[in-house]
Amino acid sequence: MDIGEPKAVKAEVVKGMSQVSLIFACGTALFSDGYANGVVGAVNLLLMTVYPDYFNLTNSNFTKVLNSLIFAGTVLGMLTFGII
Repeated sequence: MDIGEPKAVKAEVVKGMSQVSLIFACGTALFSDGYANGVVGAVNLLLMTVYPDYFNLTNSNFTKVLNSLIFAGTVLGMLTFGII
Protein backbone atom coordinates (compact mmCIF):
# COMPACT_ATOMS: atom_id res chain seq x y z
CA MET A 1 0.00 0.00 0.00
CA ASP A 2 1.41 3.35 -1.08
CA ILE A 3 1.03 6.09 1.52
CA GLY A 4 1.56 8.90 -1.03
CA GLU A 5 -1.47 7.92 -3.13
CA PRO A 6 -4.23 9.38 -0.89
CA LYS A 7 -2.45 12.76 -0.88
CA ALA A 8 -2.40 12.76 -4.69
CA VAL A 9 -6.11 11.95 -4.81
CA LYS A 10 -6.82 14.71 -2.29
CA ALA A 11 -4.80 17.19 -4.38
CA GLU A 12 -6.83 16.27 -7.48
CA VAL A 13 -10.09 16.85 -5.60
CA VAL A 14 -8.92 20.25 -4.35
CA LYS A 15 -7.78 21.19 -7.87
CA GLY A 16 -11.16 20.15 -9.28
CA MET A 17 -13.03 22.14 -6.65
CA SER A 18 -10.90 25.18 -7.44
CA GLN A 19 -11.89 24.99 -11.10
CA VAL A 20 -15.57 24.54 -10.24
CA SER A 21 -15.51 27.52 -7.88
CA LEU A 22 -13.88 29.66 -10.59
CA ILE A 23 -16.61 28.73 -13.08
CA PHE A 24 -19.26 29.46 -10.45
CA ALA A 25 -17.73 32.88 -9.70
CA CYS A 26 -17.58 33.79 -13.42
CA GLY A 27 -21.19 32.72 -13.90
CA THR A 28 -22.30 34.77 -10.93
CA ALA A 29 -20.49 37.85 -12.25
CA LEU A 30 -22.05 37.39 -15.69
CA PHE A 31 -25.51 37.11 -14.14
CA SER A 32 -24.88 40.22 -12.04
CA ASP A 33 -23.79 42.27 -15.07
CA GLY A 34 -26.77 41.11 -17.09
CA TYR A 35 -29.14 41.87 -14.24
CA ALA A 36 -27.78 45.41 -13.85
CA ASN A 37 -28.09 46.06 -17.58
CA GLY A 38 -31.62 44.64 -17.62
CA VAL A 39 -32.83 46.60 -14.62
CA VAL A 40 -31.61 49.95 -15.91
CA GLY A 41 -34.39 50.03 -18.51
CA ALA A 42 -37.04 49.63 -15.82
CA VAL A 43 -35.35 52.26 -13.66
CA ASN A 44 -35.39 54.72 -16.59
CA LEU A 45 -39.09 54.10 -17.13
CA LEU A 46 -39.95 54.48 -13.45
CA LEU A 47 -37.97 57.69 -13.04
CA MET A 48 -39.56 59.21 -16.13
CA THR A 49 -43.01 58.21 -14.86
CA VAL A 50 -42.55 59.48 -11.30
CA TYR A 51 -40.63 62.65 -12.23
CA PRO A 52 -41.82 63.57 -15.74
CA ASP A 53 -40.63 67.19 -15.57
CA TYR A 54 -37.08 66.44 -14.46
CA PHE A 55 -36.39 63.26 -16.43
CA ASN A 56 -38.02 64.32 -19.67
CA LEU A 57 -36.13 62.95 -22.66
CA THR A 58 -36.46 66.18 -24.60
CA ASN A 59 -34.93 68.32 -21.85
CA SER A 60 -32.03 66.16 -20.70
CA ASN A 61 -29.79 63.33 -21.75
CA PHE A 62 -30.50 61.43 -18.54
CA THR A 63 -31.02 58.06 -20.26
CA LYS A 64 -27.69 58.28 -22.08
CA VAL A 65 -25.85 59.22 -18.91
CA LEU A 66 -27.47 56.46 -16.84
CA ASN A 67 -26.75 53.82 -19.48
CA SER A 68 -23.16 55.04 -19.74
CA LEU A 69 -22.72 54.84 -15.97
CA ILE A 70 -24.07 51.27 -15.89
CA PHE A 71 -21.66 50.29 -18.67
CA ALA A 72 -18.73 52.01 -16.94
CA GLY A 73 -19.61 50.26 -13.67
CA THR A 74 -19.70 46.91 -15.45
CA VAL A 75 -16.27 47.46 -17.01
CA LEU A 76 -14.79 48.79 -13.78
CA GLY A 77 -16.14 45.80 -11.88
CA MET A 78 -14.62 43.40 -14.42
CA LEU A 79 -11.24 45.08 -14.16
CA THR A 80 -11.34 45.26 -10.37
CA PHE A 81 -12.25 41.62 -9.88
CA GLY A 82 -9.86 40.59 -12.62
CA ILE A 83 -6.99 42.22 -10.75
CA ILE A 84 -8.02 40.69 -7.42
